[in-house]
Amino acid sequence: DGMTYMWSVGNSEGELKPMMVFASHGDSVTVGGFTHDGKRIFTASLDGTFVTWDPRTGSIHKRIELPRRPNSPDSDMEAVLPGALCMNRHESRVIVGCVDGTIHILSLETERLVASLDHSKNADPEDEIRVESILIGSEPLLAVSGASDGSIVIWDLALAGGQERTRIPTAHAGCVTKLAWIGRHVFASSGVDGKVKVWNAASGECLTEKLGHHDAILDMKVVVDPERFKTLAICASDDCTTRIFALD
Repeated sequence: DGMTYMWSVGNSEGELKPMMVFASHGDSVTVGGFTHDGKRIFTASLDGTFVTWDPRTGSIHKRIELPRRPNSPDSDMEAVLPGALCMNRHESRVIVGCVDGTIHILSLETERLVASLDHSKNADPEDEIRVESILIGSEPLLAVSGASDGSIVIWDLALAGGQERTRIPTAHAGCVTKLAWIGRHVFASSGVDGKVKVWNAASGECLTEKLGHHDAILDMKVVVDPERFKTLAICASDDCTTRIFALD
């Protein structure tokens, strides 16, 4: 419904109570969060907008229209809205992946669009490739995008405007459902093919592959087991199971 709610969870009765309602988006709000200092809330929506809010008053601080995919042959502008599907952040930068295959990097400090990238720039426009998961990290400043066609792209954001470093066209057989950092230069991916894969972000090499699920992996969380010093991937699948894979 385009609404975002901020809830109070600290009352003694254990009830959730809305503290503030943020209303501006014209379609479903898909992603959002707080700035590090807690002074702003940011949200992105399927209506193709990114909005920062004052959490005390619920008023809009800044509204940014995300650019549509360049050179789209579709004359129906509603069909190519860069609706937000996924989001990630590193320090003051936010990266948003969209339903039209575009990726947008925004600064929370200046509240401006920094750069726009196109995951699906070499694809047939009829394929309707969506960016389903996104990562951003530093040292070096990299981004990783996973899409509905099973491809993964590693981006070098240190270069002007951001440049494609490595493209992995068939990282998964079908949609990439989740990406997660493991270390500075290593990340994991999951897909509808039921596989978990670990990648070298510098070279694009697949380091290992984990099998076990018999249907699509819907979500994946990478955690560190402090007792065993192991990196684990916790996965939930359409096969009605949750499995834990050791990635070390």
